[in-house]
Amino acid sequence: MILRASRIPKKVQEHIFNCFVDDMSAVLCVKQATKRWKKKVVSRPCVNRYYRHFRERIYAATPHAPRFDGEVEIDIGFFAGRAAKYTSALVRKLAGLEPGRIVAKRKEIQKEKAKSQPVLGFLRRNGDIYLLPIKSKSRLQLESAVRLVVVKGSIVYSDMEKGLAHLKLDGYTHHPINHSLEYVDKKGNHINGIESFWRGCRQAMSKNFRGIPRSTLMRHIKEREFRYNHRHDFEQALKSLLK
Repeated sequence: MILRASRIPKKVQEHIFNCFVDDMSAVLCVKQATKRWKKKVVSRPCVNRYYRHFRERIYAATPHAPRFDGEVEIDIGFFAGRAAKYTSALVRKLAGLEPGRIVAKRKEIQKEKAKSQPVLGFLRRNGDIYLLPIKSKSRLQLESAVRLVVVKGSIVYSDMEKGLAHLKLDGYTHHPINHSLEYVDKKGNHINGIESFWRGCRQAMSKNFRGIPRSTLMRHIKEREFRYNHRHDFEQALKSLLK
């Protein structure tokens, strides 16, 4: 938790650690420290260096894919600045337009998403989550990722993604949900768990950043994964990791 040979006092380092645990931005962390000690004891670039150190340790601690069984929700999230906010919900609001205009708008949104980093998310119900960056949504890549993480014979829930349409042939029990019509089908199948995670993840990242460089994007995403998997004991888990 405390960096050796640092010119920052121990109490200030502990303050930075607590601010990271509370998911505060670096600017707010500096304001809190200045208000607490009645003077400027740390700068924003210094706090950012500590935050970067914490995220790099978290990123390095999750190198291997887990093995999920039981009921698993799968979905693709897109991350890269403001492009992530263009979702199919926007298209549904344009239902009053002409069909040709809706198709053109869909293509426009797809181009925006193509500039983003696609991340394949696996959520084991009542369990952990695992996020895997992918290069494309091709069937080969998606099915390879599913075989890597999900045990055969498991129950898989997803949307109508074309690359996941043939999971039944690989030995999975697949329940696709058509989000153009419904979010929960008549049998009660849904992927609301992973969709809720995407929403919270984007809100948390947009709260502290106006845009994240692609080179460090996965470190922020893995931080969200680590926070979710240790949501009941995040502070203790981070302390153990840093020691």
